[in-house]
Order: sequence, then C-alpha cells, then structure tokens
Amino acid sequence: MPKNNRLIAEYFPHYVGISKTKFILEHNWGNDGYAFWFKLLEILRISDGHYYDCSMAADMQYLTAYTGVDEKKALDILNFLSQREKIDMELWEKRKIIWCQSFVNNLEALYSTRGMEIPKRPECPKEQPRRNARKRRTKSQSTEEEPERGNAQSDEQPTEVPVNRGQKGGKQQPEKKKYGENVSLTDAEYRKLVEKYGEETTQKLIEKLDNAKGAKGYKYKSDFRAILSWVVNAVIGQDQKGVTSNGRTKRPEEFRSSEGFRPSEGFTPTE
Repeated sequence: MPKNNRLIAEYFPHYVGISKTKFILEHNWGNDGYAFWFKLLEILRISDGHYYDCSMAADMQYLTAYTGVDEKKALDILNFLSQREKIDMELWEKRKIIWCQSFVNNLEALYSTRGMEIPKRPECPKEQPRRNARKRRTKSQSTEEEPERGNAQSDEQPTEVPVNRGQKGGKQQPEKKKYGENVSLTDAEYRKLVEKYGEETTQKLIEKLDNAKGAKGYKYKSDFRAILSWVVNAVIGQDQKGVTSNGRTKRPEEFRSSEGFRPSEGFTPTE
C-alpha cells in the first residue's frame, strides 16, 4: 500500500499488440507521439487518483518537460487522444484534466490486492444558474404606484436596458445563423472557414461539431472557436499522408472506420 494512502500504482500494464491509436500517433508525430502517450501514462501512474490537472501553467510545463515535446505539440496530441476517447473529453475540454478510464480499469487487479476499489473519475462541476438581477425603480415612482407583491400582471418595466455579456459599450454583436441543429456562426466566421478550408471541408467541420454537441451535450461560448480548437484537428489533422487538390489534408482509406465501429476501451492487443 502506498504511503499516506495515496492512490498511486507501482506499475501498469504495457500492451504491445496492434493499436490504431499508437499507429496514428506515430504516423502524425513520429516517435514523439508514441513516447508522449506512454510517458503520459507514467505520469498518471504516480499521480494521486490517477488524473493530471493541466490547468496551471507550471503543471503544463512539467508535462511538456517530462514528455519532451513543446506545448503546441502536447496540446495537439491531447486533443487527438480526446477525440479518440482515450482521455475523457469533457474533463479535458472544460477543466484541462487528463483522465484515462481504460488505464484505471487496467489497474483493477492491483487495487483488488489492496482490498480497494479503483479510483473514481473526477467530477466535472455543473454550471450554476445565473441569478436574476433585481429590477431597479426610479426615484419618481411613488409608493402608491407600486404594485402588490406577487402580482404577476404588473406592468412595471425595468428602468435600465440590460446589455448582453461580452458586448463592449452596449454595441450589438453580429447576428449568428444556424449552420446545423446545434451550430451557430456569424457570416464573417463562416466566410473565414470557407476561405481557409474550402466549402466541402467547412461542411464536414460543422457536421462534426454538430454531432458532438448533439450526442454529448457540449456547450461553447463560441462554436467558431471550438471548430478551430479541436474540430479541425479531428477532421483533417489526424492524417497528413494524403493531400487534396486544394491543398487540404485528406484521410486515407485505411484510417476510415467501418460502419458501426467504435474504438475499444482499454489497451488490449486487439485495440
């Protein structure tokens, strides 16, 4: 049993069979991709509770120093692992916490010998509902004009017009249009995507984000920023082997999942 009852492990299984994740890591990032993945697992092994918090700059610097890659490459790989569901997408996107459920599951035998259950996934705090602002009354309003409390039919209006969050000086933000059931973009944002990636690829980016938000309930302040932060990498960044006529990357046939395929959990030789 570790000292001070910390939830750490002395070892972890390292399977060496065929793995699509390892194959793509090596294809996209060479030996850096392979080394980053298993050095990350080493960090999770000695981290209390087997999760690692990258929200602080110093902790992110330690991760990059230990794995031997720069921060941009580390984030690219972590975003890829998130899309492959090798690390928890919600914890990574919302809190920059690295949690690998299959890694912890593989330690079940170790914790069984300790007479303990395996560590649980860290909770992602729920968003707190915003409190309604109290309506202010002007000095000119007399007590005689004040409606009775609880009167749902009151004609009283607030004396100040609320300004949407994120607006500066009360300026109205550009109107967003629906480009999918769950994706909203301004005309300028949509044009930027088309100019950079082309019409066909832009539609794929929107479809990817639309499906992710619809299936898992993700919410973003800006769908445009979400596309740039991880959707682009998920759609066209996994494979640099093929290139389209307009200069965009194209996934080769061998990386296309068959219909109904879902990546297996855990690090087994048949992964």
